[in-house]
Amino acid sequence: MSKYPKRTMVTLLPEWEPLLDQLKKEQFYNDTRAEMFRYIISRGLDSLEAEKKNKRTLCGGIS
Repeated sequence: MSKYPKRTMVTLLPEWEPLLDQLKKEQFYNDTRAEMFRYIISRGLDSLEAEKKNKRTLCGGIS
C-alpha cells in the first residue's frame, strides 16, 4: 500500500448535486467536501463488504 494518499478525479451526475449539497450542509458543515467524499466512499466499501459476507452466509457458509 502506498505511503501517500492518491488523487482521483470523479465526474458527478448533475442529479447528485442537490443531494450532496444537502448532505454537506447537514452532516459535514465543518469538514471539507473531500472529507465528505472519503466518508461516502468508506461507507460504500463497508456496505459492499457486508453484502459479500451476507452472500457467503446465504450460499451455505462458504468462506
